[in-house]
Parts: sequence; structure tokens; C-alpha cells
Amino acid sequence: RDKECQLEEFLAIHEPTKNVPKLIPNFDVMCLPSLHEGFSNSISEYICCGRPVICSDVSDNHVMVHEGENGFLFNPLDVEDIVRAFEKYFSASKEKRITMGMKSREIAETLFNKERFINDYIKLIEA
Repeated sequence: RDKECQLEEFLAIHEPTKNVPKLIPNFDVMCLPSLHEGFSNSISEYICCGRPVICSDVSDNHVMVHEGENGFLFNPLDVEDIVRAFEKYFSASKEKRITMGMKSREIAETLFNKERFINDYIKLIEA
């Protein structure tokens, strides 16, 4: 399909896989264009592995992807906004992209902290 769209020079489109964490180290950034999303396992896997993310600004994606810090969010119905997000990522320096990956890991460690999860769950039950 990437040959049909003439994207092979810029993007590699891979077949689906069930072992995403094994592949993540091979890639610099993840893109998740989606109109509807729950709490995305793909994004959570990527940020846990310390990778930047470019994704739709839908549902809970903004919880894991902070605009300009560890990735970029876009309106999935606006082609110009999608292009803007990619341009911001690709125009960032290598150092900035590395920093974005480190920020992803920091966000993951905060979000998925076991003690925080337990305390938040207890608060929810007691409310």
C-alpha cells in the first residue's frame, strides 16, 4: 500500500503484530491516527519504552501525550493539523527528540506508578 501512496521514501508501513514491545526499539516515533480511542495500549507501550508519539487528540490520548513535551497531538479530521504535527516532530533537533522520549518515560512512570494507582483506586471506591 505504501507504494500506491508513494510513501516508501518517507514511511515504512508494517504488517500487524501481536508483540509490539519487541518492535518498539526499532522505531523513533509512533503515530496513532484515530477518530475514536479508549485508553490506548499502543501509546502506553510506546511511552513506557521512552518513545515520542504523534497521535489524534481524542479521548485520553492527551493524558499520555503532552503537546510539545513528549509528542504532538492533532485533530484527526484536519489534514493541515496532521501535517503540522508531523512537521513539528521532523523539524525538531535530534536532541529535542531524545528529550521527548525521556519525557515519555517520565510520564509513564508517573501514570503507571503502582502506589499511585492503588491510592487513586481507593479514593474512587471511597467517594
